[in-house]
Amino acid sequence: MREQEEIRRADRKALPRFLLFVLAGTLIGFAVGFAATFLLGEQGMERLIGGMAEASGLLSLAAPWLLLLCAAAQLTMGLVLCGRAKKLIESWDGEAENMSARAERLLEWELTVSALLNILSFLLLTALYADQQFTGWKLFGLGAFIAHLAITVLFQTRTVNLTKRLYPEKRASALDPRFRKKWLDDCDEAEKAMIGDCAYRAFSAINSLCLALWCILTITALFLGTGILPVFTVCLIWAVGQVVYARRSMKLF
Repeated sequence: MREQEEIRRADRKALPRFLLFVLAGTLIGFAVGFAATFLLGEQGMERLIGGMAEASGLLSLAAPWLLLLCAAAQLTMGLVLCGRAKKLIESWDGEAENMSARAERLLEWELTVSALLNILSFLLLTALYADQQFTGWKLFGLGAFIAHLAITVLFQTRTVNLTKRLYPEKRASALDPRFRKKWLDDCDEAEKAMIGDCAYRAFSAINSLCLALWCILTITALFLGTGILPVFTVCLIWAVGQVVYARRSMKLF
């Protein structure tokens, strides 16, 4: 009985904040809808849609050069970060923890920058072909995209190999299709706990982002006619994350 009373007390304490959150979200949604409908008006909506189409066209024209820039940025950052990490590892005596930590931090930055540039390059490739007009510049952009992917694979492999020099117990190859599973198997309990904490934070952030995107895309579907496909895509990503998390949780218990 005491446990049930504590549960009810916790729910009663959290209820006002929950209701305030729901009320704030409702008011924000109403304000955005009101502004879109009455402040912009029909002509304002047409101008906004036209502006978005013009921006998309400009991005499509700039995409080949931006893809080439992504490839150059990946090459530069890979050479700099991996080069600095390699020097630290080669001069490491196996005991100075601050030196190994600096090398590991440089490699983490390389992987982070590489991932962000990868996402940007995929976005640019979509923008490149979004207007459905095929020209020589699109082939140039596709070549830059493929070059960027090749450079990414090269430096991600180099990053993994340098990390294995810091941790000789890790043996998985970055080119192995089962790399993630084998790498996780080589991790000790502390590393697995750290990966779990990072994964949970990423999962929570993606849930919050999916909710925000659902709100935004629902409003744009109502007032800009963007349709249900963007909302369906966000909800699909949202659902996959929930199902995978739940199934893994059930398996571990």
